[in-house]
Amino acid sequence: STLYGMKVSLRGIELSREAANSTYAMCSLIADNVGCALFSTFFECLDARVGFSDADVLTLGCDYQEGVFWALNLAAWMRSRGSTAHICIARHGFENFSLLHHIDRLVQNEWFFGLVDSVILHDEELPSTLAALARALNDGNLEGLDNIAIKPKEGAPRVLPLRPGAAGGKRRAPAEYHIPHDYFQSMDVPLENIVYSMCMVRNKCFYKKCTFCVQITKHLSDAAFEPSTETERAIAACDEVVRHGVRLVNFMDEAMRPVDLRRFSEALLDRKIPVRWVGRMIAAAHPDEATLRLMHEAGCVEILFGIESFEPAVLRGMGKISGRRETSDETLGMIRSYLDAGMFVILSMIYDFPAENAAARATTRALAGQIADPSRIAYIFNRFALFDTSQVFKDPARFGIGAVEERPAHNDIQYAFAYSRHSDPEPVTAQEITDYQALKFGIAPQRHAALVARRGAALLDMAHSLDYNSIGFVHRVARNTTLLASLLEMESV
Repeated sequence: STLYGMKVSLRGIELSREAANSTYAMCSLIADNVGCALFSTFFECLDARVGFSDADVLTLGCDYQEGVFWALNLAAWMRSRGSTAHICIARHGFENFSLLHHIDRLVQNEWFFGLVDSVILHDEELPSTLAALARALNDGNLEGLDNIAIKPKEGAPRVLPLRPGAAGGKRRAPAEYHIPHDYFQSMDVPLENIVYSMCMVRNKCFYKKCTFCVQITKHLSDAAFEPSTETERAIAACDEVVRHGVRLVNFMDEAMRPVDLRRFSEALLDRKIPVRWVGRMIAAAHPDEATLRLMHEAGCVEILFGIESFEPAVLRGMGKISGRRETSDETLGMIRSYLDAGMFVILSMIYDFPAENAAARATTRALAGQIADPSRIAYIFNRFALFDTSQVFKDPARFGIGAVEERPAHNDIQYAFAYSRHSDPEPVTAQEITDYQALKFGIAPQRHAALVARRGAALLDMAHSLDYNSIGFVHRVARNTTLLASLLEMESV
């Protein structure tokens, strides 16, 4: 279906690629539809529940390009009501997406900064930057601000980078972690189903060698924070959320270190803080069995791994440490060690990497199928995308890539680019894509095909997405099995 000419699916609005890459196009869509009050009914209902339209400062979070579109629509709705609130996009760094790398282009778009007043740059300094912003707005003086792009009352938008002095040395997190009482109470979700997300340690992935990765490019520096105070901060946060009745925590670190996990797990047990938590690791950080048992005893429910492939030659091109070995036996053994310790695992995989041929893809699918268990393992199969701050993008010829799509001037938030290869004798086939879809569910292709015929591919894709996000985490804690396994059990196919 469509809404205001935009495609709508179970996932919500799906902007065209041309619109998703450009805030100019987004603002044009909003302007074209202002006469019919684009999404105004939704915002009115949301405001009736949350009560934000009278705010002096409104902060928004965007975790993908469509999120920016929603933020701009909300800002337009606020402006149409005569609001003079300062509207700030405060959080925007999630997975492969961030506005940080596009800020110099964004400040040139007077339409964007005609709706939004500011964008915070580095997420790690968000709390202190927001506090400084509130003081500056109250005092009417922006001169003391940094780590922000902001449009003053007079003149063009300005980028105020983080001061060099503030980035030197190790930052030490404060000992206290306070969450206002009404923060969780304002959410229309039972406390036992709320998942609190944060980083255990706000430093960059310690490995930093994956050639496709862009997540490590959003940080202040390689290790801006003192790890010991960071884990104390995480422990204090867990204690605080428990005080409010929340028991589930999702740690969003790119790659947690065993030394931090041991310190954190021991402290949770010593202080008897009853949280269940999940995190992310890489193969380079394989803890020993004692650490795994300690993590599970301290409430660790699942770990997400960026395994990417089971073919060593492909892994070497990706810069993965597992590519230094001739087989993936050690990686498979590592996965089993987590399962044996009582944890669930989510395995994130990449297919169609430039150096990957049909035989390599078949090897990965075969080994993934050998350990498939929909009750304990969730697979994510992402087709390779060329992101603009990755090593592959910076040196495409090294990876067999020829021409790379040019970025039009108005594409101010484009971060994924089309490309051609020097040679591609074995492109991914439609049957392979179908096989990857079946592997995501850990079931045979025949059963997957029957489910698609019965329920539709879009609904199955949505169920898979729910399984590895917070809804799936809540389900695993409550039922000790994956959401997909429960849904598959309900089917008679």
